[in-house]
Amino acid sequence: MLVMPPGAKRISSGATFFYKRMFPFLWFGFIGLFLLVGIVAARSQPVLVLPLIVLPLGIAAVGYLVVKHLLSDLVDEVWDNDRELLVINDGHVEHVPFSNIVNISYSGFTNPKRATLILRQPGRWGAKFSFIPPRSSIRIFKLMDNELVDDLIRRVDQARGAQNP
Repeated sequence: MLVMPPGAKRISSGATFFYKRMFPFLWFGFIGLFLLVGIVAARSQPVLVLPLIVLPLGIAAVGYLVVKHLLSDLVDEVWDNDRELLVINDGHVEHVPFSNIVNISYSGFTNPKRATLILRQPGRWGAKFSFIPPRSSIRIFKLMDNELVDDLIRRVDQARGAQNP
């Protein structure tokens, strides 16, 4: 059991497990079931081959692209420990000092919404990683920002300023 330092605050969503592990399983499981039904139906009526077999394969290809581009680089957990982030993925922990963060971007129009950090020195998972920040307060018309990410950007900028007087 991993114990976080006192005062560390989780800044990644608890829904990450669902998006990384359960969503692909459910998506491809339902497509596989639909494809199986399509194959059985196509045996009795060959006219149905195109919509019942080709369509699920197309949907599976779209699902693969979504998983590859939006979910595969998500880390399991991110914790804020004042001057560094503790990043947990696949049971491994990496300490990422604020001074090692070059850029933080936030994608508010994707589902799930994601924050991506680019690192000066690549870590265990490469030069960048993404996480799902928890939902902000309900703001219908402000999709492009997240209070937690905005605060993190300010603090990273302050850490860089303190490092380079």
